[in-house]
Amino acid sequence: MNTTNKLANKVSNLIHLKKNDWLVIATLSFFLTVTLFIALSLQNIEFLDILLIEILVIFVFCVLILIPLEIYRRIEIILNEKSQVDSRKRGDIYRQTQALFSVFSVLNPEIPLPTMSGWTVNPDFAKTIMNNILISKPSLVLEMGSGVSTIIAAYSLKKLNQGKIISLEHKSDFVAQSRKQINDHGLQNFAEIIHAPLKKWHENQQEWLWYDISKIESIQSIDIVIVDGPPRKIQTMSRYPALPILFNKLTNNSIIILDDFKRKDLNKMVDLWLKKFSNFQLEVVNTKSGCLILRKIAK
Repeated sequence: MNTTNKLANKVSNLIHLKKNDWLVIATLSFFLTVTLFIALSLQNIEFLDILLIEILVIFVFCVLILIPLEIYRRIEIILNEKSQVDSRKRGDIYRQTQALFSVFSVLNPEIPLPTMSGWTVNPDFAKTIMNNILISKPSLVLEMGSGVSTIIAAYSLKKLNQGKIISLEHKSDFVAQSRKQINDHGLQNFAEIIHAPLKKWHENQQEWLWYDISKIESIQSIDIVIVDGPPRKIQTMSRYPALPILFNKLTNNSIIILDDFKRKDLNKMVDLWLKKFSNFQLEVVNTKSGCLILRKIAK
């Protein structure tokens, strides 16, 4: 049975004709067979000869019909797939543009913001950060990985005229770049970039590389955690240590904002988090790279 199913799947992948196509071909072949049989019978041709002629004619007829019809169906599939991709792209462009306008209109930055694309945050994720800060009014935001998101968070805190974001960054050149951007935007009172090289951390005999938190050990209350690092190339589920390490520092109603949730390894990572820490409500936010918000439930 499995062999039959596999063979059927292979055939369906090779041939893209629809059921109606086969029905039309079968109907035309039937009428051609009957017509040809009558015509040849009137010529006093022997039955076996008629049969051979019919087989040959029907074969040629089917080939002449099947090939162009198959080509047509393949072109149709390609065009439909392209149309779906274009539609998704247009929808994404609309969402990103709308999010960008929201960020600019609400925060009113002093100078142009850095580019939001590629390996940096997308506008819809920036909007998510802004919304959660403005609504929850945190005293302290801790971020893994600095960049545009740091500026967005700092501007949001400036608008509230309270709170601070501390961003952990393991690359020294990014530290310098982020500090300059913070200074350029006049956000020194609301943001701090800390150079936190990656160091070994162990749990259940597994080794991880995560930020050195020696400079923030004295911090006891974190309201929002933005998890956007370390990068995936470091190791699979590279962001896993965030919750085990920081859990005891989280306030009762703290929020964790996780970027890149569409990645399979981060889905698995969240499952591991929830097995260890069950007192969180989840909210999936439809952003380009996927965003998950975990809200701590006070026990």
